[in-house]
Amino acid sequence: MEERKSELIGRAQAAKRELELLYERLKNVRGEAERLKKELRELESRRARVRELERFIELLKKIRVLISKDGLQRELRARARPLIERHLRAFASLFELDLLDVKLNDDYEVLVVDSEGARPVDTVSGGEKVALALALRLAIARALSGERVGVMLLDEPTVHLDDVRRRRLVTAIRRLFGAKGNEFPQLVLVTHDSELEEAADVVLRVRKTATGSVVERATPVTPTSALPGTRHRSAH
Repeated sequence: MEERKSELIGRAQAAKRELELLYERLKNVRGEAERLKKELRELESRRARVRELERFIELLKKIRVLISKDGLQRELRARARPLIERHLRAFASLFELDLLDVKLNDDYEVLVVDSEGARPVDTVSGGEKVALALALRLAIARALSGERVGVMLLDEPTVHLDDVRRRRLVTAIRRLFGAKGNEFPQLVLVTHDSELEEAADVVLRVRKTATGSVVERATPVTPTSALPGTRHRSAH
């Protein structure tokens, strides 16, 4: 009887130890399950973030297409081109170029028209290119500014211009700029060409010295022709 009792007690103790081991394993499994659940939640959060970023990237792609050269930019250029082209013709006429017309293509490249038809601006002389480039800059500024441009800056605009077109540039500046000008109230002009002083009412000369540059105010050259004065500054 005692042996049977001892056997049962031994079995009970073994079962208890087995239960304790199983309980410990259960706790470990539960802990592992909680860890996996936490990782799963983190993965879901990351996946949601990735989906959000993918949607944002797609939106950026659509915006890029919209504002690209062939999107909104093309639409804006197409709408502005007739106005700029009209101003371009007006300003180009001041240089009395031997051309029938000037146009802009879709990429705002200047086309010149003469008796042989339309051709790229690269086919004209250097002086004509400079004159047309200046006319285009004035046309764009005029179109973008609305009624009047407050101030315009020109840096060495007479490069490659011959004597005739240089004189026409002086005439054009005096017509376009100043209190009595029809287009622009003020021009700041940087040039090494003293002939342009005729179009200025304030002349500032920059002279190099051993210690640096010195800015001196000079008396403007008296215009050789009676054209309206300007609010114009020329640095020489």
